[in-house]
Formats: sequence, structure tokens, C-alpha cells
Amino acid sequence: WKLYTVDLQTAPYNYDSTTALEIVQRLTYIAAGTITSWYSTRRRSAPFGGCSGNSGYKAYLNADDDDGNVNNGTPHMTAIFNAFNRQEIACDDLTVQDSGSCEDIADQPVVTATKTGTEGEVMLSWSSVANA
Repeated sequence: WKLYTVDLQTAPYNYDSTTALEIVQRLTYIAAGTITSWYSTRRRSAPFGGCSGNSGYKAYLNADDDDGNVNNGTPHMTAIFNAFNRQEIACDDLTVQDSGSCEDIADQPVVTATKTGTEGEVMLSWSSVANA
């Protein structure tokens, strides 16, 4: 809940409520099938009970990852860590850092909407963007 209501809606993300909810719903949907434990003391003890391989924390990070390597961070890793850490179900075995493959994209595409001959239909086209 705090991931949605606090962590994604405050700095450095500052998402509006709808965007934050969309992110959390996506993460939950993708992560849910792989979670076998929310808290485990097998590898670590409080405050880091989310270190097992199939923990909720690790599943959310994998769901958020955009390049197949959680070791270099995920787009919302700081928010996910803070939300899980509040409940002592995060893990400190990875450096917490936000990253994303879209950070190098400086340009924005030019989007064109063209009305088609069909009632209520519009065709969208856009220019290419380097590194996108």
C-alpha cells in the first residue's frame, strides 16, 4: 500500500495517483506467480527477511527490472526497497539504485494524429528517437 500511496507519489518519482497505481498493479501481477515467501529467517533475520530467492521483495524487483540484471538496479528500486523495508521484508544484498534503459533518451518523438475516413478513428505516427 505504501509503495502506491507514498513511495511512488513523492520525490524522486512524483507520480500522480493513477500512474503510481498502474505501476503497482503491473508489478503485483507479474510478481505474484513467483512468490513463495514474504518473510524468511533462513538466510537473514530482521530487518532483512526478504532475502530468499522467491521472496516478495525479489519478485517485485524482477518484475520491475528492464534489462534482465537487477544487480544494476531497476527503474523503481528505491521505492520498492523503502516500501518493503518498512515491513522488514526487504533485503540488503543488492545496492539500492534506480536505473533504467530509457535514461539516455534525450529527444522526444514528433507525434502526428491524422483523421481517417472512418468515424471516430485516428491514425497515429511518430518520428524515430535515437537510443529508444
